[in-house]
Amino acid sequence: MKILVSQIKPYLGNVERNLEKIVKDIEEGIENNCEIAVFPELSLTGNLLEDLAFDVAISEIPKELLDLSSKITIIFGAVCGENNRLYNCGICLEDGKILEKHKKVFLSNGNGGSEAKYFTRGKEIKTFESKHGVFGITLGEEGLNPMVNGILSSYGAEIIFNLINENVDIKEKDSSYEKMAQANSLYNKNFTVMVNRVGVEDSVTFTGNSFVVSPYGKILEKMEKFIEKLSIINIDLKDIKRAYYNSEFDRESNLEVIRKELERIIAKN
Repeated sequence: MKILVSQIKPYLGNVERNLEKIVKDIEEGIENNCEIAVFPELSLTGNLLEDLAFDVAISEIPKELLDLSSKITIIFGAVCGENNRLYNCGICLEDGKILEKHKKVFLSNGNGGSEAKYFTRGKEIKTFESKHGVFGITLGEEGLNPMVNGILSSYGAEIIFNLINENVDIKEKDSSYEKMAQANSLYNKNFTVMVNRVGVEDSVTFTGNSFVVSPYGKILEKMEKFIEKLSIINIDLKDIKRAYYNSEFDRESNLEVIRKELERIIAKN
């Protein structure tokens, strides 16, 4: 399977220009016979929106993207407006329709602002079925949360797409996102595709350094820092079965035990 990863530099608050960039990259993915094109969190709008969030929210998916999704599966980030509420969404389009709209559950306080001031929290963590496999979408710090990854994996996620906007510490050799993605993929036996943006907004520099992790916990490819670019990455879902076969971990998920302990924690709090 060929995945086009777009390490884009969005224009803050300019949906029209960002849409042009996204469409251009998608068309390149189609030309290269990619099955999936994936973009960062809030790639349609930019990140540090504050009051602009109300102006850039979409209630309908742009027709250009729906049309292109008949040729390639598209995963991107946007602000969605529903019932006078705003959500930070990761959206998957396929065959001309919305396959999934994940509303961010764990809102961030990073990059000098609080998403909770503008966005409403989502209420679900779930997988969805694409013609290419079983997928999950996480946004930002959700990708660091082992329980979120565990839930998606228990639902059978073969690929978890983590769309982020992060200015990770450039002094670190391996970022927290890399370490957690490797641990999660190794334990859960699935692929992680982490897509970060680049560029500068309000003195915040976004690092890029997007990457893909195999079910063996190995980084298959890592893109450069600070550079807006495309990368085409090949993965084979058969590696998931191979990783399970060779795993040293207990194959039983023991969900009943976990459920009981979670209920006890909830009751305690």
